[in-house]
Amino acid sequence: MKSLFNRAFCTLFILFCWHSSTKAGEFITQWMCFTKDFSFIGDKASGKNTLMDNAVNAMCMDTGGQIWLGIHNRGLNRWDGKEMKSFNTPKESFIRSGEIMCMESAGSSIYIGTTDGLVQFDGSNFKNIETAQTGIQAIRDITVTASGKIYISGFYSNGSEFNAGGLAFFNGESWMKFSAENTAIPDMFMQQLTLDKNNHLWMTLGENFDKGAAKFDGKNWVLYNKTTGFPSNEIRAIALNHLSQIVLSDNDALYTLDNTNWKTSPFTTLMSKKLLRPFLNDSWSFNVSTMQFDKQGTLYIGTHNNGLFCQRDHYARNYNGSSSFITNEVHDILIDQQHNQWMLLSDVREGWWRTYFTNRKVSTVHYNTTGIYALRTFGVNEKPMILAYDNIGFTEDLGEAFSIDQDKNGALWIPNTGSGMLQFNNGQFKTFNDGANAFSSALTNMFIAPDGKIYLNTTINGVKLFENNKIADFAKWPNMGGVTDMAYDKDNVLWAAGTGGLSRWINNDWETFNKRKGDLPSVIIYSLLLDKSGLLWIGTAKGLVKYDGTAFVTLTEKEVDFPSNDIRHLVQGPDGKIYVGSKRGLSILYGSTWSHYSSLESPKMKNFCCMKLSVDQHNVVWVGTETDGLLKFDGTTWTQFSKENTKAMYNQVTAVKASTDGHVYCVSRWSEFADKPFVGLTSTSHITPAESAQSNFIKRIGDSEPKFILTVIDNK
Repeated sequence: MKSLFNRAFCTLFILFCWHSSTKAGEFITQWMCFTKDFSFIGDKASGKNTLMDNAVNAMCMDTGGQIWLGIHNRGLNRWDGKEMKSFNTPKESFIRSGEIMCMESAGSSIYIGTTDGLVQFDGSNFKNIETAQTGIQAIRDITVTASGKIYISGFYSNGSEFNAGGLAFFNGESWMKFSAENTAIPDMFMQQLTLDKNNHLWMTLGENFDKGAAKFDGKNWVLYNKTTGFPSNEIRAIALNHLSQIVLSDNDALYTLDNTNWKTSPFTTLMSKKLLRPFLNDSWSFNVSTMQFDKQGTLYIGTHNNGLFCQRDHYARNYNGSSSFITNEVHDILIDQQHNQWMLLSDVREGWWRTYFTNRKVSTVHYNTTGIYALRTFGVNEKPMILAYDNIGFTEDLGEAFSIDQDKNGALWIPNTGSGMLQFNNGQFKTFNDGANAFSSALTNMFIAPDGKIYLNTTINGVKLFENNKIADFAKWPNMGGVTDMAYDKDNVLWAAGTGGLSRWINNDWETFNKRKGDLPSVIIYSLLLDKSGLLWIGTAKGLVKYDGTAFVTLTEKEVDFPSNDIRHLVQGPDGKIYVGSKRGLSILYGSTWSHYSSLESPKMKNFCCMKLSVDQHNVVWVGTETDGLLKFDGTTWTQFSKENTKAMYNQVTAVKASTDGHVYCVSRWSEFADKPFVGLTSTSHITPAESAQSNFIKRIGDSEPKFILTVIDNK
């Protein structure tokens, strides 16, 4: 556990990047916050489960998964997942006379490092462990072996100032001090302590993190810095990754120990270009303060001036004082048994500070009094396996998307309003655009033709053609408004549906059909489908139309009683069934027989509006709805994937594709119709400071929310 040093007070921050049904606004990013005035847990703020004080200096987790918080010079708070409990310390405790610097759990006890010595808490009593036993007064860090043995590092006082105190070890019966007098200790100034999978102790060295790192196996020391051939002296953080490998970090790169070899990963190549874009300049540095990995391999980097960086595969996000409401200083990260990332934060101010080398001088103060928070990285659900990439955290620029499709080589294509054409192929994402401005690259939908051509509709620049990994102009918009869908007919002629009718591309120009000409029941056309028999189906706002190459025929209500004549999407499955999604339900044509579904006993839905359809290789239909997430129908059972039960999508689905790789891809967006907007205080008069803090907290969550999410569901 990395301890807190050179700061008076700190914030603990907990962010859960998962869905929840919340009275405050059903945020896609779920937050928890604890302060002395209020708590925000799951879905609402309240005056319960508060801290004894906002000055949180350290944290640890016990063997039962409970989170313990060290409150400056007051005592401890404990969060058991349901209740926050306070433990005040007696006046004679070192906690009262000094300041908490670090904490760690060992068996049934919590060990607390303070500026006046080590304290043991057994759940009922606080016991001082005298400096005469440990040889260290100001405890810098604590770590505990698998067998319950304890290592501490820190400083000792000679009366007028503090000096580096090396390392002390408790074997269960007595303490042993390691110093230059009795061992080949590489440096007396030890910052962070971490145990590897073999219970060997690793530590950073040097007052200014300038002496590298070292490993201690209980007898022998191994030094890692430039004098021994290691590439860096400035090791600032140590952690075990998800493969139980030791990882060291300086301000420029990660160094991973793979058996006996070190692998260097510069941050400029490890982190996504999108993530680093706001920060990179000649003077910029990561300024690393702490580091952790979760079991999926997500990397968390806490920095002194740029907040928290999260990176896993194609997920990357930065939380800081500008993009969210955490501060720019992240001093420590703890990952609990529920995979929540707890963070110690602080602000930087000028003022009096008790340093550990020359007592009481004017110095930089790390000071914050806003409580404690936590974070769970957005986008992972295990049963079924679901991955999600939001427009903020995704490494590519993701915007609104209305279509997803797969080419004959198995690559997925997602045109969107972010930066152009997004491709997912062989586990890798790549973006293509026309190199012009953002509006020119903003794509709304597409059609992948049987001949391999990909036709794209843009927001303002007509229809484009994507061939050979390049986007080029194809044609101006048809004289019928924006394009909503495209398809070939049986003669491979391109048709385009829109908000003003239906057009086909003949002799290098558009020929338009619409209601005014008597061809169609409505000028609003949502969807086109060329079925396996060569019949072109046309979904309009006022009915379903068939075109056989000669005439348009509208199906009357006497012929087919659809749940709604507002036809939104059409698709055909491998078995030949035609699926018709409408504003009020789903209809299925098999042969000459229609089946209709306008209401469901389970799941319960707000509005059975079928916006997008896709059929997988097992003839299971996937239905993207306007307000109720994604539905799966195997002919008998309906299964719902929503914001509430997947924690990885919004409830308005704008695009869906069941691919041949066994996954279902969908894009969803925040919508005031499907997702409740966040609600702060309705009146600002006569409110208490605590109520004001709650309202500000809720508002800042809403301001930092992602708007679009690409969700990948394992359908194997």
